[in-house]
Amino acid sequence: MPGVATASPAQLDEAVHAAYLALASAISPGLHHHPVRFWNYVPRLLDAVETDRNRYMVFNAARHRALEAWLKTSDIQPRLVAASAVDAQGDDLIVHALSGRSPATPIENPRQRPAYRYSAIYGPVPPSFARGTVVTTDTPFGSPLLITAGTASVVGEETRHPDNLSEQLRETERNLIALITETTSVLRQGARPFNGTSATPNLDCFRHVRAYFSQPEGQTLLEAQLPGMFPRAERIELVPAVLCRPGLVVEIEGIAVL
Repeated sequence: MPGVATASPAQLDEAVHAAYLALASAISPGLHHHPVRFWNYVPRLLDAVETDRNRYMVFNAARHRALEAWLKTSDIQPRLVAASAVDAQGDDLIVHALSGRSPATPIENPRQRPAYRYSAIYGPVPPSFARGTVVTTDTPFGSPLLITAGTASVVGEETRHPDNLSEQLRETERNLIALITETTSVLRQGARPFNGTSATPNLDCFRHVRAYFSQPEGQTLLEAQLPGMFPRAERIELVPAVLCRPGLVVEIEGIAVL
């Protein structure tokens, strides 16, 4: 959707709603009609539009309304999938979707409150996404995949270590390890094989990683630290972006082979 950077709250709401319904129209009739992951790029994400609301909160309300229409139910929580929303500093609203033949399994991080249960501090309509999505059929690696949402330095629902990149990176690592641990538990309960390379939870199962960062000077630290955090990653991307909360300076997403 072009030119959304200057849109009013009502116009942004309509643009988000229209973008999601356009994706639904494109995906729903096809063979791969189950959404698995969304990527959202929202211009001027943190700009205030009212005393207690910013553009991310407008986006969340519009996305929720669109997903209710797409999924044809007001009870969308069990069918939410991994997603991220950042401001990559362009002028257009961009929404990418990945879909599959079968429904994916949503995963939550026990260290974090589910985003869809956030308190009103983070907006009148909470974010509609799961912390991760497990895909078990037709994967290119022949094993289950965990596709993570944007994972940051949030515990419960609170930001930890505001504006401190080094400490946020460590907290994000702990959150990703907790998500992997929870996923392996879910897979074992479902009698799915787990082919992890280590009995100790770590991040060596990640093959693709993307890190969004909001401090330009932080790129050097990320370039130095991420290869050690993700020793088997085949690709690590660094993307400068404004994240969904003030004080958050890094957010990491990826694909893990289990």
